[in-house]
Amino acid sequence: MQNTQAMELLLAEPRGFCAGVARAIEIVERALAKFGAPIYVRHEIVHNTYVVNDLKRKGAIFIENLDDVPPGATLIFSAHGVPRAIKEEAARRGFRIFDATCPLVSKVHVEVAKLAREGYEFIMIGHKGHPEVEGTMGQLPAGAMQLVENVEGVAQLAPRQQEKIALVTQTTLSVDDAAAITAAIRARFPNVRQPKKQDICYATQNRQDAVKLISSAVDIVIVVGSPTSSNSRRLAEVAQRQGVESYLVDSASDIRPEWLHGKSRVGLSAGASAPDVLVQHVIARLRNLGATSVRRMEGIEEKMHFPQPKGLRLNDESEQRLRQKYGGVSHGSLQDKPATSIEESGYKDALQAAGANINAVGESGNTALMEAVLWGREEQARALIAAGADIHVVNKAGETALEIAASQGLTDIVRLLLEVDGNIAAVGGDALLAAAYSGRTETVRFLLDAGADKNAASEWGWTALTHAVSMGGL
Repeated sequence: MQNTQAMELLLAEPRGFCAGVARAIEIVERALAKFGAPIYVRHEIVHNTYVVNDLKRKGAIFIENLDDVPPGATLIFSAHGVPRAIKEEAARRGFRIFDATCPLVSKVHVEVAKLAREGYEFIMIGHKGHPEVEGTMGQLPAGAMQLVENVEGVAQLAPRQQEKIALVTQTTLSVDDAAAITAAIRARFPNVRQPKKQDICYATQNRQDAVKLISSAVDIVIVVGSPTSSNSRRLAEVAQRQGVESYLVDSASDIRPEWLHGKSRVGLSAGASAPDVLVQHVIARLRNLGATSVRRMEGIEEKMHFPQPKGLRLNDESEQRLRQKYGGVSHGSLQDKPATSIEESGYKDALQAAGANINAVGESGNTALMEAVLWGREEQARALIAAGADIHVVNKAGETALEIAASQGLTDIVRLLLEVDGNIAAVGGDALLAAAYSGRTETVRFLLDAGADKNAASEWGWTALTHAVSMGGL
């Protein structure tokens, strides 16, 4: 039965893929392109049926047990993270390993390792059985971290001592739920240590805020996402808590016409693991069911980008294809945008002729120099510096070009950037931390030899040494 009343469709902004999900899927696609099928992935790379089935068709094999991975195979860890014991066993077996753990989840793991060495016990807010929770709790020996799923569970917590208790959170929870449980924990354990930055990831919070906004303007909210996706389920729950009827759909075929009967405005969002192709299918389905107009709501524009692991560089044609698909590279006149597409802007003469703002942060979240550094293009980086590129500009992720080069292990480019600003005491500390956190041994040695402060500390109080130890040693 088609709805006879004209409907307006309102799109939540932002919605769909986040930077961590895009990075994880791209890692699998790069591994398939570089090494050929099969590529083994421990657990679903992200919790979305369409994505997983698409990668299966391309040659990815999803496993839960390392016994199912043959000797010498390529193995990828999912975006949710894995316990330390799994990483150690995979390394012992000699697999070619790429870690697609979301960097925001990895930051939680790093903080857990640091505080554990300081004698802290842990409370984790999360859902039992979720792979991210298993991965985070698996950073420590059994019993060192207690899980709480709701406010009622706080009364059951039984730490061995109360002087040193730290709190961590699953990144994909409901912001409101996490806040309520945190308040209950603080009421019982006033000295509990909370992270300096909230563990709920930016993408989770942005999407939940967008659903809250759109719920006040619609009669029903439809969320695109798989039932296994925690963040997608939370979006549907957020709408329900706003007093709006809501449904979670894995595909357009899940939409039932009777849901729309008597509805004049429909809100649409998508979980962080849901690809845009599914959103477009749902829009088409809703048009067939009576939607006569589609309007985007105003919202936060996300420009976060996470770099790829070393060892997955492809040929130029494949790089361009993947950057267009996952990296936010746009095309058009340089006069109409910052000079962040180095495939178009290239060298000094082209930039100056186009009148591009060479130091502007563009749609990818980076400057043109950062894009050159990210893809290891030293010649283009030299040309951009000669044209006036500022190596001190900070991107949307809070990184400089030097930090990006260090985290990628691009020692030659690190050397080039230090030629521009040789004040290693001022610029070298963060680069050293980035290199150590990413396991870039050669770059760490170079920066130390150049005079970088080995005692420089991150916001968590970590030095390069503590980063190196937490990541398996350098």
